[in-house]
Amino acid sequence: MKEMIKQGGLLNPILVVTTLLVSYIVNYFLNAFLAKNLGFTTYGDIAVAIRVLLVLAPIILLGTNVSLKKYMSFYYNTGQTKMASFYLKWNLKVIRASFAITFIIILLSSIALITLDALNIKELHEYHLAIYIIWVAPFMATSLLLAGILLSRRKYHASSIPRYLLQYIILFILFAAFVVLNVEIDNPSIVLIFLMTFLVIIAIQLALIAIYKIPFFKLLFKFNRKEKHKRTHHEVWRSVAFHCFLNSIMFILIGAIDLIIVEVFSPHEKDAGLYAAILIIVSSFRVISEGFRIFLVPHINDFNMGDDRGKFQKLLTKCNLLYVGLLFLIAALILEFSSPLLSHFGPAYLIDTTPLIILTLGYSISGLFIFSGPMLAYLGHEKKLAFISMMGLICLLVFGSVATHFYGVTGIAYVTAAVFIFMNFTESIIVRYCVGIRSSLIL
Repeated sequence: MKEMIKQGGLLNPILVVTTLLVSYIVNYFLNAFLAKNLGFTTYGDIAVAIRVLLVLAPIILLGTNVSLKKYMSFYYNTGQTKMASFYLKWNLKVIRASFAITFIIILLSSIALITLDALNIKELHEYHLAIYIIWVAPFMATSLLLAGILLSRRKYHASSIPRYLLQYIILFILFAAFVVLNVEIDNPSIVLIFLMTFLVIIAIQLALIAIYKIPFFKLLFKFNRKEKHKRTHHEVWRSVAFHCFLNSIMFILIGAIDLIIVEVFSPHEKDAGLYAAILIIVSSFRVISEGFRIFLVPHINDFNMGDDRGKFQKLLTKCNLLYVGLLFLIAALILEFSSPLLSHFGPAYLIDTTPLIILTLGYSISGLFIFSGPMLAYLGHEKKLAFISMMGLICLLVFGSVATHFYGVTGIAYVTAAVFIFMNFTESIIVRYCVGIRSSLIL
């Protein structure tokens, strides 16, 4: 097994995907538990708030969590510890400024909400959960940053287990405790649960960084302040971080905006809860792709820095074969057991399985080209990826809003499936002709 890892074998991606699949199962039953015990409206509000949180956390990091994986992986693996120290210094400087601005915004918005409540203009409990979840965003951003540091040193499992598996387990335990103890699950208690969860995850991640002796803080303390680094490197890092920021935000928005569209434009109040349950089921596709991405990102960086093209193509083909096999296995299971899967969320969710079937087919087809996006992001084609993502987001907003208003969750399912297929297929064509690598089994 050790020899397979050294040769770039498939053991690591299999283990990472297995970890994420177990995480998905825990998350699936967590959502089923919440749907059954909280009802359509509250469950739908939590799902929308989580989507907002997923968008806010990367914004706070300003793309540095993505560029960190690119540069730190290269600097550490090539023994350029001085360059690593320069990059870390710059990276944390950007993040500290961003965090300071974020806390000021949160503080001012909180004062505004309290003032409106005191003046009897609008009471605190009347706001959507998404407003309160903003308090959690800096803590989730910190967790994302620490996971990126671990991944930059190729500690795949240390990066993925706390961020996914342990996070869902802790959330499940806390929500179950609140329900069993008959504690009211309202906006403050939900925010408290998420805050407690991320504080525990951050503590575990910091402990792992210490255990693996990753010289993150050590490099910072050894940094020679008298030695000024060339401004050109700062400009390159800033430019790459900016494009990574745009791509990261576009990617997350595209993955989150459909549920927000349902919440805003659907004429039926229950649709957000129903669509959230459907998204949990089809998120199994994203879990698998994320596992392979975690494994492939360092290898993409190696290829970008001059690694053998044939070696990388061989590894990519192996990953594609394994991924496509898992992809169609999961798709077959969802299509065969669509009704039983929805029934886990409660009898009321068995309204219609059509949106679930549409999204399953759409995710299956778009999944054939799933590795093209990360390759564009890490191989110097960030602008092309940002343009495609922007077009996809605009299509989702325009056509998705109209389709949701007239056809409910079935309408948004059709639009989402079509946009994902178009984006991934287009990205795969660009990789083939601009990079000269087959990012899929087809192109």
